[in-house]
Amino acid sequence: MLSGTTHNTSSKGQMMKEKSKFNLQSTPMIHTPGILKWAMNGYQFKKDRKKLREVFKAYGLSNKCVHDLLSGKIPYEIVDECVRFEYDKSGYEPVLVNN
Repeated sequence: MLSGTTHNTSSKGQMMKEKSKFNLQSTPMIHTPGILKWAMNGYQFKKDRKKLREVFKAYGLSNKCVHDLLSGKIPYEIVDECVRFEYDKSGYEPVLVNN
């Protein structure tokens, strides 16, 4: 459901920042673009934010990355049934998996 690559980007006068590309794939049971729109709408309500972040942590994203995505701070695009976005690696903390 999640795939990613890393590359460096730069703009005039700015230091190069390492960014990761994320592709959140849909499955036969989950239409990711629809889930994202639903979660972004619900994220406006502070009391619902924690539960909505849990939904997107299932994609392997960090809390900060999910917060930035659902609050609209990260630009994204929808390609077919995939949500694509780039995220600054300095702000990304991988999710720790407990065994």
